Amino acid sequence: FKNHPSVVIWSMGNECGDGSNLRAAEKAVRALDPTRPTHYEAFGEGKGNPASIDSHMYTQPDELERIAKNPALTKPMYLCEYAHAMNNSMGSIGEYNDLFDKYPELMGGAIWEWEDQGLWNRRDPKRPYLAYGGGFGDKPNDQYFIHKGVVFSDRSPKPHFPEVKRAYQWIGFKDLGDGKVLVKNRFAFTDLSRYTFRWTIVSDDGLVASGEAPSFALAPGAEREMTLELPRIKVKPGTSLYLNLAATLKADERWAAKGWEIANAQFLLKDAPSEAATITKGDLNLQTSSAGDLRITGGTFALAFDHATGGLTELSRGGRNLLLPGGGPTLHLWRAQHRNDDG
Repeated sequence: FKNHPSVVIWSMGNECGDGSNLRAAEKAVRALDPTRPTHYEAFGEGKGNPASIDSHMYTQPDELERIAKNPALTKPMYLCEYAHAMNNSMGSIGEYNDLFDKYPELMGGAIWEWEDQGLWNRRDPKRPYLAYGGGFGDKPNDQYFIHKGVVFSDRSPKPHFPEVKRAYQWIGFKDLGDGKVLVKNRFAFTDLSRYTFRWTIVSDDGLVASGEAPSFALAPGAEREMTLELPRIKVKPGTSLYLNLAATLKADERWAAKGWEIANAQFLLKDAPSEAATITKGDLNLQTSSAGDLRITGGTFALAFDHATGGLTELSRGGRNLLLPGGGPTLHLWRAQHRNDDG
């Protein structure tokens, strides 16, 4: 308690389970410092939680929304860990932050974590690399589990860094159509008059038009409509037009130079359909069995599909089925695996 100028919330620990000693510690902390709130995720929520804040970690978005809607909720809810950032992950960050914006009962959360914790292994000066557990011959080790940051160990951005930046940006945009955009100021203290709003229209071929919106003031928490003077553009068949928006600093700040991008958004303006492809009619024979299965033959090949599952059951050429017993590919509705699944 003698060196805590940066402390905002007192935590009783991390993943230590519940117990009378931790509850006694929370009581002592509040007596020593009544000015700061307390939290500890193992205390649970509601009346059984002595801390100032209800907190969870890695709660699914649908469950988090259920908690936010619970009329019995009397304390702010905080995700002390969420969106575990190991390797190629964090696809849910936008979904979580939409809930944070929607429900004032939700304080927000802390991504685990900011940076990877690898160390440079320079034993081969020509091929240095950022090592993880075992990279120096150390045993036992936790392998790659230290690599779970939004940025790499050298602070360079990971692929999911822009996704986090977009989810966390303090200016919201909603396309209203006809060149109108709803702008929301998500800042707690900052007026939007200090930012420049620029727009560009791009197509598949590149930049089409650009411009700047008139400056305006917008108080924290408020929203207003912004009208853009967009040109009329004829879209070529098979191409799309997108509206890009960016809010940038009008002047230098101590932490960034004039022109630094604070927030951005992209909306589809027009989508011209492609010209219909011309398909030459082939010499195919279509047959349906009594069970409804479909068989297509043509020349030296044949295809068959199961009526019930839609699965490919035959792929023949010259009378030989090229599929293994059991049929061909089957529908598998799941995302690609990533390192978080190992946890």
